[in-house]
Amino acid sequence: MDFKGVSNVLEKYGSQITESIKTRLKQDGTYATGETYNSVKHEVSGTTLEIYFNDNVDRIDKGMKPQKSFPSIQSIMKWMSAKNIKGRDPKTGKFRSQEKAARYIAKAIYFKGTIKRFGYSGTGVLDFAFGEKIQKRLLDELSVAFVKEASDELLNTLLKNGFTRK
Repeated sequence: MDFKGVSNVLEKYGSQITESIKTRLKQDGTYATGETYNSVKHEVSGTTLEIYFNDNVDRIDKGMKPQKSFPSIQSIMKWMSAKNIKGRDPKTGKFRSQEKAARYIAKAIYFKGTIKRFGYSGTGVLDFAFGEKIQKRLLDELSVAFVKEASDELLNTLLKNGFTRK
């Protein structure tokens, strides 16, 4: 059995879930360089659906708790450039060097975690993209497709072996 109908359902939902993750990354303001956004992909192989993305999606989804080590200053500077963030000294209001501002951000992540506006607990992007409603609809459509294909296969096998439709 090739389960083409099941594969079609998985392809439909794979596209829907990946687009939903990408949309949410833009809506929640966590889109910066496009690297994380572009890492979100899906692949259907037979009756298997796999959703791929880089580690940043997990960090955005769950947030990051305070760290045991400082995050990369270079990655923070890259993020700052993409978001056009410039650090200011809170006392004087003067701009700081990007590296110095990145060090302060790294220190804050080290002690507090990430994404303050989400209470340091992440955006829930994966729950949004693959919530209960999507799961239920996916399972319902997979059930229908599977039963139809299995029934068709059984009928064809019986007909090939001399049984009739009476």
